[in-house]
Amino acid sequence: WVIVAPYNGEYELPAISLDWWNTATGKQETTQVAATKLVVTGGQAAPAGSVTPAEPAKPEAESAPQQQPDATDKAAPASKAGLTIWEWLAGILLGFWLVLTCIWMAIRWWGKRKPAAARPAKASPVKPVAKPANTQLVLKKLEQACKQNQPQAAHDALLEWIDAGLKLRPALFSTLYAQADENLREKLDGLNSALYGRGSDEWRGDALWQAVHAFKPISIKTEKTEGLETLYPDE
Repeated sequence: WVIVAPYNGEYELPAISLDWWNTATGKQETTQVAATKLVVTGGQAAPAGSVTPAEPAKPEAESAPQQQPDATDKAAPASKAGLTIWEWLAGILLGFWLVLTCIWMAIRWWGKRKPAAARPAKASPVKPVAKPANTQLVLKKLEQACKQNQPQAAHDALLEWIDAGLKLRPALFSTLYAQADENLREKLDGLNSALYGRGSDEWRGDALWQAVHAFKPISIKTEKTEGLETLYPDE
């Protein structure tokens, strides 16, 4: 505190009382500073008619006339009331959200506790049963591909014929090639050349169809030997 005396005279400082907690004794104590009187000299004398320095000056709040509250003072309580309403609304919404969260968690917990037998079994998707290919339809497809000179379609139809018509295992070109005669082998080589070479536009399938139509499969019996199992066992 800095005290500046405006005029000469005596100034009295009131007593000061301070409550504090003594950590050493664990008790609350009160410290007091006694009133002090100051004598100021060497300055200006107080003007006539002014308040003497010894008399305490009245606070400005008491001497000043009371001012009428303006519009801003009236608006303050309204704003505080509005803030209180928003706080109530926020609290209600928060409580409602907490209730819904608890209900949702309870439903999930109860659903996990149900025995597996009580839960509805999921219907397993029904897989369509593959129907065996018709030999006549496969041959018809092969004949159409050969007459239209379509090497890729003829290749696919030949694989279906080896599988469904001849029932050779494995259903590969090499299996048919092992049982084919010289004429059919030549036509199969021509088909492979058209597919994997550069002469696909010049391929004609009539000769292949005639060779396939005249082909008669040969039943090959393999003798089992001791040791490892065959890669493709007999059906």
